[in-house]
Amino acid sequence: FKSPNCPEQDQTRNLRADFAKLADSLVNDSPVLMDFEGLEEFSVKSVDELALLLRKLRSKGSRIALCNLGPAVRASFFPSRVGERA
Repeated sequence: FKSPNCPEQDQTRNLRADFAKLADSLVNDSPVLMDFEGLEEFSVKSVDELALLLRKLRSKGSRIALCNLGPAVRASFFPSRVGERA
């Protein structure tokens, strides 16, 4: 979700395209499980893209579960708990 070799704008564009394909390929009421094991950073823009995916999935009656969120990645989702947004 955040690569040192790829500019963030390109990463966001790629993530948006991947999430759109995922959302389009799922049937109604499909569960989605995302495993974040090994991920050390998650940009604010990536969180925004994930929020867009969630809205698309909810419109289909689907749900998403996030697993293995390390401390830095968790802080991206809950910035108020650490005092600043990562």
